[in-house]
Amino acid sequence: MIARSLALWACALMLGAIASAQTIQCVPKKDCGNPVQFAPSQAEFVAALGASLQPAAPAMPIQLKLHPKQGSEMSAEISRSPWTPTAPIVVEAQATVSGPHMAAMTLEWMPLSETPRTLLVGDSGLTDLALDFRLRPDSAVPPGTYTALIRYHLWNSAQVHDGSGETTITSVVTVIVPAFVVLRLDGSVAGSLSTVHFDYSGGNAAAYVAAISAGSPLSFTSADFRSIEVATNDPWGYSVEVSVAQSTGSRIAHPNAGDVLITGKPAQATVLSSAHATDGFQGLLTPADFSMRVDGSEVPGSYTFRVTFHAFPNP
Repeated sequence: MIARSLALWACALMLGAIASAQTIQCVPKKDCGNPVQFAPSQAEFVAALGASLQPAAPAMPIQLKLHPKQGSEMSAEISRSPWTPTAPIVVEAQATVSGPHMAAMTLEWMPLSETPRTLLVGDSGLTDLALDFRLRPDSAVPPGTYTALIRYHLWNSAQVHDGSGETTITSVVTVIVPAFVVLRLDGSVAGSLSTVHFDYSGGNAAAYVAAISAGSPLSFTSADFRSIEVATNDPWGYSVEVSVAQSTGSRIAHPNAGDVLITGKPAQATVLSSAHATDGFQGLLTPADFSMRVDGSEVPGSYTFRVTFHAFPNP
């Protein structure tokens, strides 16, 4: 009877007995020589922010066969070496365990770390271990190619864990992170078009009169977004170009797109930029940054403007 699994992967396993020394091998052998590779396009990487990406290769999961020595209590571990170059990259693994005398059991996803994770403990038998992998894209990782070794380790739990009588194999994991600049509206990486409304009729008439008297622009009254954020891993930073078009107006097209301001300056063709990579997503604009010039000649009503944002890396 199999002992309980350690750490996060706890399960009871039934293994058949074989009279062989403890070994661990990749099946087929060539698969462990091929890298587990993540090579997403820019669009794929950005679309998976906050989700996960499957590897480009190998197409099938890595298959391992564990051969514990008969009568010995064995432990199997998985870990990875540090990333080269160093980066906060998260690759997760999911194991499916099966054998001649047991039904296949798929375990929970877990992050691969430098701290070994114990998969199972057994006293004898043959176990098949299939490993799938996925990448958790992170906007804070600089563009580049990163590599690490995945380490699969088998040893006798009853003996001192000193390397003697232990078996280890390794395979390579490669992650290629593309350079990107991405905008996020209210937490969603989708679209780059928003609307800002200025309604100075009815209940807002007093605010309009006050703006005329003070010679100040009229604040927005509503918008279809709460915040716009930007993220880039490009070391040269980003630029975001703003364009404005009038969507609706009352009777006449005044004010026009040129009267829309961002932080007191004309919004049309405004470029917001940074000369370095961001630390994840950072705030770019909120509706409170928008206002509209008024001079008292406007026809009362509600004016709506479409505001488009175009983000690109600095040359």
